[in-house]
Amino acid sequence: MATLFLAVAFVAIPGIIVIFVLMIDAAFRNTLVLVLMTILVIVAVIALFILIHIVVRLRRDNVFLLRQVDSILGNNHTRDMQNMMEEAGERLKVHRQLAEMTDAQLQVYVEDSFRQKKFHTNPNLTMKEAAMNLGITQERLKTLFGAGRPLGFFSDFVANLRLSESCQLLKSKNNYTIEAVAKDAGFSSRKTFQTRFKDKFGMTPSQYRLSKSSPHE
Repeated sequence: MATLFLAVAFVAIPGIIVIFVLMIDAAFRNTLVLVLMTILVIVAVIALFILIHIVVRLRRDNVFLLRQVDSILGNNHTRDMQNMMEEAGERLKVHRQLAEMTDAQLQVYVEDSFRQKKFHTNPNLTMKEAAMNLGITQERLKTLFGAGRPLGFFSDFVANLRLSESCQLLKSKNNYTIEAVAKDAGFSSRKTFQTRFKDKFGMTPSQYRLSKSSPHE
């Protein structure tokens, strides 16, 4: 608004002066022109000061805003770095503790982690992914699995956890279909689930659910 006013003033004032000078008597023209030129110079100086004031204020406001933004970004960056360092420290501490575990301690850790975090409900779970979830190397995890090893074969270990999961679902989720139970337990298909279940318990999932819901049980 101030800039628009200045522009109008600079255009209008000289025009008014020219018209006024042309209308007066020639005897006063030279004196009047001098006075009017002086006034015009004063107005120009005032306008210049106003313009300089506006520019300085805008620059000051922009500098303040930039400092505020830099401060916010700087604080966020510092907090992010601190959080990252703390997380890295915690991971390093956990890795060190896992590396110092005996095979027996590691076995308990693996079994508890699977039951609590339900890694087995992922139908595409691999030993590599399980090792990553557990925070240990695949080579270290392999020491627990295999013929004659504490946890047997990895595929059987995972399948047994899925079967245990399915039993809980069959007893607690009466509204679940067999397909839904199979999916939530981590089996890739209903057929695989039913085959594994019957091999393990000697009955189908539907028969198991019926037996657990019987009032005689």
